[in-house]
Amino acid sequence: MGLLSGCDEPEREEAPRVAKAQRSAPAAHGPLNLVLVTLDTTRADALSPYGQELPSSPRIEAMSQQGVLFEQVTSSSPSTLPSHATIFTGQYPFSHGVRANAGYRLSNQVLTLAEVLASRGYRTGAEVATTVLSASRGLHQGFEEYRDLHSHEVERIQVRDGDGREFLLNERPAADITRFGKRFIDAHAHERFFLWLHYFDPHQFYMQRSEYARQIPGDGYLQEVLYMDDQLGRLLGHLETRGLKERTLVVVVADHGEGMGEHGESNHSFFLYESTLRVPLLFWGPPSLPEGMRVLSPVRTVDIFPTVLDLMDLPVPPGLAGHSLRPLMERRGGKLDLAAYAESIEFASAFGSAPLRSLRRGPWKYIHQAEAELYRLDEDPGEVVNLAAQHPEKVAELRAELERLVGEAAPPADAGSTISAEERAQLEALGYTVGAQAVDEALLASLEIWGPSPAAMVEDVEILGAAGGRERLGDFQGAAERLEDLLTRHPNSVHLLSAYGRVLVAAGRRADARVALEQAIEAGGCAADARVELAALLRDLDDREEQRGVLEVGVSRCPEMPELLNNFAFLLATSPVDSLRDGRLALRMARRALEAQGGDPPEILDTLAAAQLEVGDFESAEATLQRALRAAKRLGHPSALTRMLEANLLLAQRGEKLRDR
Repeated sequence: MGLLSGCDEPEREEAPRVAKAQRSAPAAHGPLNLVLVTLDTTRADALSPYGQELPSSPRIEAMSQQGVLFEQVTSSSPSTLPSHATIFTGQYPFSHGVRANAGYRLSNQVLTLAEVLASRGYRTGAEVATTVLSASRGLHQGFEEYRDLHSHEVERIQVRDGDGREFLLNERPAADITRFGKRFIDAHAHERFFLWLHYFDPHQFYMQRSEYARQIPGDGYLQEVLYMDDQLGRLLGHLETRGLKERTLVVVVADHGEGMGEHGESNHSFFLYESTLRVPLLFWGPPSLPEGMRVLSPVRTVDIFPTVLDLMDLPVPPGLAGHSLRPLMERRGGKLDLAAYAESIEFASAFGSAPLRSLRRGPWKYIHQAEAELYRLDEDPGEVVNLAAQHPEKVAELRAELERLVGEAAPPADAGSTISAEERAQLEALGYTVGAQAVDEALLASLEIWGPSPAAMVEDVEILGAAGGRERLGDFQGAAERLEDLLTRHPNSVHLLSAYGRVLVAAGRRADARVALEQAIEAGGCAADARVELAALLRDLDDREEQRGVLEVGVSRCPEMPELLNNFAFLLATSPVDSLRDGRLALRMARRALEAQGGDPPEILDTLAAAQLEVGDFESAEATLQRALRAAKRLGHPSALTRMLEANLLLAQRGEKLRDR
């Protein structure tokens, strides 16, 4: 993908210098702070300590010389949300329940690292750079401060395309993450704290930043890695300046890598090759860590949760899938015989094929699909020679182990979720394939193979990505043509039909869009996102009665989907058509949406207040709206939402009801 030009080159800060602490910090032997840095879309071999010859990461190189680097690290997923959920829970996707970027949220039932540390008196803060990890996705659990793309004061990258048109990316630049990270450190320098920083820059699109382009000409991806590395260095320099390095454990890990044409993959999310599963992992900071240690034993990102607690001398919760890696840091050359699991359900979501799963033990890696793949990674790191036919006994051994592992799956019931239309558009703008619905858990609980082979659909994956690219550029007809091509081969794909309907709406072809969305619903399953899209279209067409019917049937078939419940409740409470309103039913639906979503989502609280207004309970509505405002401000939601909540609060105080005009 081509480079994009920034509209304004960000003002350059002075390079960080190690200086005396501004104020005396607590003794180094006290409780450790934790800074967890997740690098989005960063292949291990994009970094200098992992063999990259171009100068992409001098600061991470220095970290590796001062701390501990793990050479063979496997992520649980090539997608951002499920891989982060694994890092924060110490569980695999089949246990924490988050299987893809869309259609899922982390359940309140699952214990997170932030919750553990908050319960121990740590101040907790998070700075995340993309809508994929917005607070509504569930990773905010345990964080006092959670600043995402929707929060106040955050900076979004402004770019120009090849035609000179300006637009905002759904992405915060690394400098913005570092800026707020420093602010959090300053605010809590004399307390125990846990800070999570999420850098997103190496994800497509790649920005054109002249300073980094001069250092690595012609490689937009590595230029972004270098920019991110520079900002990480500034954050580490700030820790040193504040005298906090010796009592702060810094962990740097990537969520997944990026395909660069290997096996026909030029992105990530679909396939399970090392280009997207092998990630960097470094520990740095306190003097208790060995200096310049490189660990060869294969490990997993699922091991990070128990490892950091162990290094911080805190008890590790029972029942985690991960294991502490501390023994490997205490004994050079040590080994742990760990099996590394990974999965991708994108083929199931988009094309109706079986999900992909892989299992690595030692040097052997097995990919479970119709045509099994087996690689010996120590001899073939590029996974060029499939050894499945030569070693059927190893295939059978790893398949049996995979079957035992998957058979233990017991995800929480409330992990599935729809996403808002705004979030869906933002995900598509980032190039993600947004599945129209969560895949049936009964199908994911077995190793049954169905549908076309993924190996035969490499071209379809690329066409789907091209459709998303045309949509992002505003070429909705071009996007529709590519989706029409895919639908000739996958006519019953709920995802493709939903995406087709969405671009037809954007192209102004509402009648055709309605047909496509109705076909998506008829294709079977919950099809929650298609129902939400169709209901929104019917509202715009002022067909309120049909809108109610679509939502009512949707709620009966998808009873745990918060957005469907919320939209139905809002219609019941605020419809301008008297015969369609039902305040008591609206109350029940809003409460179910609130329970399904968990936490204090301001939008659902606003709907609950609208239902309370409709039944004449103005006092409760006022209290609910005040609760929503507190949540919106705490989570840093946009001022537009705050203004809407304030306007509705005035209605409640005046004893008036809300109507959707």
